[in-house]
Amino acid sequence: MSKYSTYDLTNNLRYHSAWVEICRIFLSRHPEATFAALLTDLHNVEQSAVDLTARRLRLEGSPPATIDSDKRLVKQALMLPTEDERLRFVSGGLYRSKAWYQDKLAKPEVPHQDLWQQLLDQQNEFVERHSGLLDLLAAK
Repeated sequence: MSKYSTYDLTNNLRYHSAWVEICRIFLSRHPEATFAALLTDLHNVEQSAVDLTARRLRLEGSPPATIDSDKRLVKQALMLPTEDERLRFVSGGLYRSKAWYQDKLAKPEVPHQDLWQQLLDQQNEFVERHSGLLDLLAAK
């Protein structure tokens, strides 16, 4: 596989590893029950993305254990003082991630189309499960 292929996988792993960490941090702050349920589900979706991406990196001969999370993203999350800001941050992250996958899928020459589709499908299912809360947030 090309270096470009590994680059996308590495970036994806960094991003989703950061979101696993962010979910843990936000949950440790004892959020309201609805937000806690969303974060718990998001943690599971993000951990699945980490596992799938790490598996693909191993197949390409790149050791995923040497790839750290996106610390810049985690730092941004740590600076959010209110639950409303954290929820907006989560919502924004979901939509940026979905847009990234859609961009990759729109370019058939980009490697790992099957993985990007699988991860996009997982995120779409997550958004559907939590559409009420996410729609409410979008209306604010």
